[in-house]
Amino acid sequence: MKYFRIRNSINQEEIGHYEQVQRYEWKGIINTKEDFSENGLFGRVESNPALPIPYLYRATKPTSLLHTIIPINRYLVIKEELLVFLKPLLGTFQSWEIQVKKQMKDYKYYIIHIDYPQNNFINYEKSVFKLYKKDENYNEIELEKEIKIESDEDFLNKKRYYALQGVGIGYPFLKEVKITFNCSKINFEIFRCSFLPYAGYYVSEKLKNEIEKQGFTGIIFEELDMINNLTKIEII
Repeated sequence: MKYFRIRNSINQEEIGHYEQVQRYEWKGIINTKEDFSENGLFGRVESNPALPIPYLYRATKPTSLLHTIIPINRYLVIKEELLVFLKPLLGTFQSWEIQVKKQMKDYKYYIIHIDYPQNNFINYEKSVFKLYKKDENYNEIELEKEIKIESDEDFLNKKRYYALQGVGIGYPFLKEVKITFNCSKINFEIFRCSFLPYAGYYVSEKLKNEIEKQGFTGIIFEELDMINNLTKIEII
């Protein structure tokens, strides 16, 4: 099955103004470990994050998918109509209702989060990860050392480990050289991926076509081999 990653459109004819949100107010305390940005990558959100109140620019169109400060690699901020459409396909998920304001009008949106990612989307046995360093001219030099990665969480931990050793000229860093996707083993119309370079929400080609047919706005769909053209992609 063919899959596409959901991203926010930047087409101003469609969204009206980029960026869509001019400013935020908040319900709750921000800049804590309970924030949306600090939670929800590998599992449920167990905290009580502060809820945003986005204020749109005058020219912004309140699209079905809204571009906000909430990270799209873990959450989608969508209108009620799109939530109703997707709800039968989401499995177990969490949602938070928010009010989005534009001049004197309020719009009802939802922050949604599929509880658990699909951990078998990335085939780590066939993917390749290596260490590199940068020379004094900032050219990337391969260290000819392949690093075994076993899971999405393992990748993030090893990425952090090398970053803590130092960043910059001469310090090794972990890089994905080849990524193999298990598309034939996924049987969901929509799911969430937690492999950080490709994290986000993915839809099948069938669902992508239906979303476009229904006229939902503010959405673009990235093909797997277009997300990062510096990494070799294999789809099985």
